[in-house]
Amino acid sequence: MQIQIGPIVYQVIISNRAIERLNRASGGSSRGEVHHTKQDMVIDSADGPDRIAETLLHEILHGIFRVYSLEDKEADESFIRLLSPILLDTLRRNSEVTDFLLGKTIPGK
Repeated sequence: MQIQIGPIVYQVIISNRAIERLNRASGGSSRGEVHHTKQDMVIDSADGPDRIAETLLHEILHGIFRVYSLEDKEADESFIRLLSPILLDTLRRNSEVTDFLLGKTIPGK
């Protein structure tokens, strides 16, 4: 799967093995990472589908911040950690609005 953010196309890799390798190399314990120079997003497949979706949205938001030069490393992580589950939940609970935002429907028709 791929996602394009502005002019940048990121490969999305959902793999427990890949995220474990990255965590060992960095000494971290993340469930997902975005690599802007390699143009990929790595998401832990060991999580359930809702957690995978939230983590992917989290990494997409990091990508948006980077591509559009909105970065402030410290503030970004806190803001994105708070926003991604709320945004995902809101979009899932409001399919009519989500369909409209995605251009699938036109209100009132």
